[in-house]
Amino acid sequence: MNYLRFVLGVIFISFLVSVLYIKNYSPVFIIKKSINTNIPTATIHEYINNHHDWPEWNPWIQENPDIKLTHKKNSPIYPTLEWESKNGNGVLTTKSTSNQNQITQEVNIKNFRSFEIIWNIHKDAKKLELIIKGEMVFLTKIQALLSGGFEKLIGTYSSKALRNINQTLQSKLKQHRFEFLGEVLLPKQYYLSLSYKSKEEEQDSLLKLGTQHLLEYARKQNIKINASIFTVNPISNSDEKIWTIGLPIEKYHNPLDSLIKCNSKNERKALKGIHYGINKNLNQSWSILYNEIELLNHEIQFFPVKIQKVGPETTENPLKWKTEMYLPFK
Repeated sequence: MNYLRFVLGVIFISFLVSVLYIKNYSPVFIIKKSINTNIPTATIHEYINNHHDWPEWNPWIQENPDIKLTHKKNSPIYPTLEWESKNGNGVLTTKSTSNQNQITQEVNIKNFRSFEIIWNIHKDAKKLELIIKGEMVFLTKIQALLSGGFEKLIGTYSSKALRNINQTLQSKLKQHRFEFLGEVLLPKQYYLSLSYKSKEEEQDSLLKLGTQHLLEYARKQNIKINASIFTVNPISNSDEKIWTIGLPIEKYHNPLDSLIKCNSKNERKALKGIHYGINKNLNQSWSILYNEIELLNHEIQFFPVKIQKVGPETTENPLKWKTEMYLPFK
């Protein structure tokens, strides 16, 4: 009997010590993890802030296949994500965003205190940082201690989330996306043009300058523009090639600027496709159009035409870029 009392006493004292230790264990936690990345800031910001994309990279969601997600759009900038699972229910709300460099979110889990998630996107340092901070309740302290500390409990998920985001976006940016739309009829068209001789890698900066030049000239001359800027890019194996920027206008105009010409194109047939994403993959899309021309046994009549409907001047997120491509034929 005395032995039993001794064992029970030891158990009681151990329990009491454990309770006091857990009670005095600091409830405050802060987890910081980061990863180096060359993903554009806008791409990371939009990807994280779109809760519909979370199952692609969030390790906790991936490890709970029974989870039921509900998306609520309080506003385009501040969405809410609710979830239900056998491991508990919760709500994540975006509280603030800052110039595509930071996203602050609040997580509320049933029977637990809320905590804060901060995403810092460092453009100059090319780094994505994840900070999770808050206070633990008594049950969370027990779970953290049994897991070897809150850093081990949450830190592993944080590091995996950052790796998943980086790897998934790297894959999306490299992915070639093209939609072949078949045969279209291009209308007769007058256009102001500027021509350049340059290397491929110089085209983006020259396109920006040339576009500004043409638009400013048209504004000063009160010329009515009736379509989007396009480029004519002859196929060439040389390092430098002559290519043209065109600004469609309503009627013929005799240019007062010696660098600008006014040209016209008659009504003509063309194969059309849409290229999505970075311009680095454009050659793959052109190859598809040229293959289609060969299959249809058409003879190419004019140089290929490219219209960037959504590009760097519209959004810094390359995943949203959209380029129309035309291959005229006889």
